[in-house]
Amino acid sequence: MQEQKKTRFTKITQRKSTDNNKTRFQSIADMAGFLNKCCTEEKPDKQAVIYAIQYGVTVIGEIADQVKKSFQNTVPKRYCAMPWDNLIKLRQLTSHRFHQIDQELLLRAVDNDVIQIKIIANNLLVENEAAKLPPDDTIFKPLLEYCEEAKKTSEKKRRQKKQKTKKEPEEAVTEQKNRDVKYLNRILAELDNIEKFLKKDPVLKEYIMLNAVKMAIVIIGLSIEEHLSKEFKKQNPLNVEVKKNQPEKIIKLHWNKLVQIRQHFIHSHYAIEPQDCVETAKDILNIKQNIKTLLLKTQNNSTDLRTLNDSTTQTSNTDTEAEKIITKTSTLPANLEEIDVPSDGHCLFWSAALALLLPKLDQTEEFKTMYLRLFGKGEITLQGKSNSSQTVQIEADDTIEGVKNLLYTYDCQKEAPNQFQGGILTTLVTQIFRARVVSKLSEIIPEGDSRTAVLADRPTGTTWDQYLEYMRGNAFGGEPEINAISHLAQVGIETHSPNYVQPRNLSLVNAEIIYLIHVDNNHYHFGLANALYEKHTDNLGNKGEKHQLTSDAMEEKQEKLVSQPYSQSSLIAQFSPILNTRNTTTKQQENTDSSLHYSPQPE
Repeated sequence: MQEQKKTRFTKITQRKSTDNNKTRFQSIADMAGFLNKCCTEEKPDKQAVIYAIQYGVTVIGEIADQVKKSFQNTVPKRYCAMPWDNLIKLRQLTSHRFHQIDQELLLRAVDNDVIQIKIIANNLLVENEAAKLPPDDTIFKPLLEYCEEAKKTSEKKRRQKKQKTKKEPEEAVTEQKNRDVKYLNRILAELDNIEKFLKKDPVLKEYIMLNAVKMAIVIIGLSIEEHLSKEFKKQNPLNVEVKKNQPEKIIKLHWNKLVQIRQHFIHSHYAIEPQDCVETAKDILNIKQNIKTLLLKTQNNSTDLRTLNDSTTQTSNTDTEAEKIITKTSTLPANLEEIDVPSDGHCLFWSAALALLLPKLDQTEEFKTMYLRLFGKGEITLQGKSNSSQTVQIEADDTIEGVKNLLYTYDCQKEAPNQFQGGILTTLVTQIFRARVVSKLSEIIPEGDSRTAVLADRPTGTTWDQYLEYMRGNAFGGEPEINAISHLAQVGIETHSPNYVQPRNLSLVNAEIIYLIHVDNNHYHFGLANALYEKHTDNLGNKGEKHQLTSDAMEEKQEKLVSQPYSQSSLIAQFSPILNTRNTTTKQQENTDSSLHYSPQPE
């Protein structure tokens, strides 16, 4: 009798487990279908789409982890076709190391592989023969390998830095304080994202915006749980009361509550109704003023860190001081690295061009499209020391490939663009791109008050034509030129600065966004995805060597190029031997007297 009861109980347990897993398989199929829609129905270049995809991938990975645990980490053969381990690893990446993800690589991986996940999930639901096939471990593998390398490189740098600098106790406290400031800023940025995502977008569908909101909430919870120090949270307990009308009750938001909400949004995503998501997001927005005030106190060395009361008790003076301190801490999104460029009067144009082209190096058509938007069509003439010259068509495939090869050698050093062999990219960016941007000014700024405002900081009596001629030189570019770059490249531009209360946004509907940083009042940097930064600083040589082209090799090849009969393919043939020498440490490239002349063609 006892044995019969035990057998019956085992069968019931197995049936419940099977039913639960069937529900999980269906959830994977549904979420994979959602991700496929993100890639096919929408332009995957808006932050909301990126966040929605990250959330979807995180949820699929969480479900995969639940499935494996339900079988004591040994999935039966009838369900082995799904690459469970890869999905779980990807969840760790999107939910814990979100700031290190190369967004372009993530989008390509999802676009290529997510439909296979949906097909496999449907096979698991019916338990057909295809569900028993060995798992395809290539699914998401390139993305996982790339990110694992980036993780190792990052950890190696941290270890080296730790070994080199032995911190005094005061320095350690300061470093932790700076880290707390960084993640308070991160929380503020995600609260801003929630506000933005809750607004109805004319292009993106509601389900994308809601999943983007969920990801922002997940990032807030993660920042609190894993990045804000325990000492900080202990000294500064968060206690915000939110009154609810229907039903009438009061919700208390504290650090642990926000962590619990994060866990709920990952582990119980299927139980979250759209309205519940919106309500929770609106509740969380109530902590914004508290976070601002905490940031003020943390950054003010003369102010002790003490318990923070509800924001309703803060005075308007405190609000004003908080806004002042936020003005001084405008930061890039956490997944971007700030990159410097030459201080040659063309820094805005270098920053924009590199921000637009570097992420597209592995996307042939996208790179070509952006290249032609920036540089157009026409001829440039190479002139060497022997006074011989050769003509290059800007729009020729060989020319585009040659420029791409040059950019592959870019190592994120400040002066690196000036060291590009032959000065080709220098002329394309500082002369041709700049001239096209200046020409765009007259199209986008109508005659009248708008042009008068642009001329306000020029000497009295300056005409519009004189201003354009002035900007064709090496004058510092400002907001009018950023606006023109946005229209020429057909992208949104978000400009950050320690002097801005909030980043300045130039948004174009359904367009990608690049990030610029205005520093020292007359210089620009640009934001590059952390993964791309690691790639360009570590994949060109051994042991951190600086990667430059030798001046002797450059001059020799330059002379050969301009003294031989020219064909378009010779551009690649002549550059490749230098560009493929990736492990050579050299002295600074000497300036050459070669230059490029440009003859534009109508587009």
